[in-house]
Amino acid sequence: MKKVLGVSALTLIAACLIAPKFIATKYETTVTDIVANINKEKGYSATIESTESSWFGSKSKVLLSFDLNSIDPTMQSQIVSAEFTLDTHYGPLLLSDQGKIGLFSTNIQLQGEKQREYLVWDEKSPLYNAAIVSNLFGKISFADKIPAFKDKNNEFSVTEYAGKGTIGHDKTIYNGGFKSAKMDITEATTIQDLSIALNLKADWDTIQRGGFYDADMSFKVGKVVRVPQGEMNGLAVTVHTKLDKKQQLGNIQMSYSAKNIDVANFKAHDLKLVTEINRLDNQIFIDYAKLIKESDALPVDQQVAFFLNNMQSIIDGKPELNITELSGSTKDGHFTASMTSKLADMATKPTGAQLYNPKFWLYNAIIDANIEADQTLVTRAVVQYAAKQMPASATSEDIQKQSTMLLDSFVNQGLIKISDDKYISTFHAEKGQGHVYDLTIPLM
Repeated sequence: MKKVLGVSALTLIAACLIAPKFIATKYETTVTDIVANINKEKGYSATIESTESSWFGSKSKVLLSFDLNSIDPTMQSQIVSAEFTLDTHYGPLLLSDQGKIGLFSTNIQLQGEKQREYLVWDEKSPLYNAAIVSNLFGKISFADKIPAFKDKNNEFSVTEYAGKGTIGHDKTIYNGGFKSAKMDITEATTIQDLSIALNLKADWDTIQRGGFYDADMSFKVGKVVRVPQGEMNGLAVTVHTKLDKKQQLGNIQMSYSAKNIDVANFKAHDLKLVTEINRLDNQIFIDYAKLIKESDALPVDQQVAFFLNNMQSIIDGKPELNITELSGSTKDGHFTASMTSKLADMATKPTGAQLYNPKFWLYNAIIDANIEADQTLVTRAVVQYAAKQMPASATSEDIQKQSTMLLDSFVNQGLIKISDDKYISTFHAEKGQGHVYDLTIPLM
């Protein structure tokens, strides 16, 4: 029994001594691939400046650069660079908060010597730090941090940013955020409780090539205060994308919401806008991403021309543009609206000239929309509009009469109806004709 235990112990020790050499080769290949992928991205470049290797680890310096001209072609080429240090320990035994057993653990740091010329933060901390661990099956866990900092002129400051996530073979999850940021240049502005969240259900190659894949992304802010304008609470932007792999059609949904807004005499709460663009040809967006990457600065007109040249494929997918929800409330009441739109079936393939003609789209669009709003809210909005047009006081007798007459005329013409103290209306468009209840309105 002792002999068996002795052999097992020796085997384990040998594995722990020999394994790092094999892991090192895999790690170095991974770093090289990451650098190569960065260099494929427009405006970015990465270079491994130096590497010091030992049996159980390595230390590398990587220079990452970005050309600001890739954001705005009108700008002169300006390179922003940062040198990152990668301090790596090879497994299978690891000493890391992210894991004790795995292939490797890496600590990435940006010391930020150049940034200290205009930013102030803890002298003992790097400007950026990330701890990364790969388990025995290649799944990566990581946590990153940026310390609290401010500029030397005390015009802005940001509390500590912290995030964490995982990267698998076909999934990436990340959550991060900070407590507050303050800016006082021309107007005092405070942002509180900012957070971002990513859930990307795709491998790295799929993400890099562009196109659609299943993903959920969100950007949230607890409060924004601007002095003296006012404040906004509960702000959120969420994006949901999905790919029908069989049909190779992609959907994207974007949602914007605000719990409360009290800015410049405008007050509202529970505001929400949800839009959808569905059934988009995935290959076209992959080709578009490739075109952008291969072009140093592709003019807008050429980007438009690309989509027009591929419009038939887009039409074949029968795309939809929908506003699934537009709603909100003020002290005067609540409103809600929605819209769906799609292209009608076409007997013949449209010509290039038709694609450039707005009437073609108007004739072939099928649109359904509806709106419902409390009477008090609509009346107040019409009064404010009339007061600005005349101009006159919103409380004047003339404005009140004009507003009442305008609303009554809409009701009498059948454009809106009254139901339970609400104004409601529906709209349908097809073959260039609009229909509001029984009233037909030519659109062309």
